[in-house]
Amino acid sequence: MFDLHGRVAVVTGASAGLGRQFALALARQGADLAILARREWKLNEVAEEIRALGVKCLVCRCDVRLPEDVANAVKAVIAEYGKVDILVNNAGGGKSKPLDDFPEEDWIDTVNTDVFGVMRCTRDFGAPCAVIVCADTGEAWTRKYDGKAIGDIDASIVTDHMMLAAASLGLDTLWICMFKPE
Repeated sequence: MFDLHGRVAVVTGASAGLGRQFALALARQGADLAILARREWKLNEVAEEIRALGVKCLVCRCDVRLPEDVANAVKAVIAEYGKVDILVNNAGGGKSKPLDDFPEEDWIDTVNTDVFGVMRCTRDFGAPCAVIVCADTGEAWTRKYDGKAIGDIDASIVTDHMMLAAASLGLDTLWICMFKPE
């Protein structure tokens, strides 16, 4: 496919699911990794798989909702590797409830992860290439609001703001991957 030897990739939400798969795929192409998530014990398991592929892997416990966690992760990655070439914004979450039963604090928590977490990581890591992963997986997202699924609203907020921010951040590449897993 392509050679990423000598490149450093950061993957958020890398302890399981898509984040784990992104991290392993980048490692298979030769990238050294920094993997971030809230569950450090799960990150350690993923790191073992990555290191078995012959590349370096730094584990950073990080909750993207917390600015200090993101700042600490940036410091750790720069101290270890000196640079970041690729950022995969995969961390995301939300409660799976119908909109009518969706408390405001849950909505705020979801937006803090899915919107502000992406903004913080993209801004603070300063990678020349950023990827934003927007996956629609919860039943709450299937409820319609003004003709749009709630997940679509969340994804469009991220998309609109990051497209505007891309030039000011000096990104060479901004990929936005949006899909609904079956």
